[in-house]
Amino acid sequence: MVQQKELRDLAISLTHKNVKVMISNSSSEITKELYKSKTFKIRTVRAGRAINSNGKKRGKVDEFIITNY
Repeated sequence: MVQQKELRDLAISLTHKNVKVMISNSSSEITKELYKSKTFKIRTVRAGRAINSNGKKRGKVDEFIITNY
């Protein structure tokens, strides 16, 4: 969680410097709460995952694409 907050804070800092930011992150309520502001747009996409200890659970999962533009 600490690293997620640090990433969000870095994105905010870069936004204040007029830098475009795009972050790909796992879909979760925590992530949604961290980036819930007018600064960021959150889009949900389906992303393929080939690694899982349970082979039957490999496949598409929801992922967030977070941008400041």
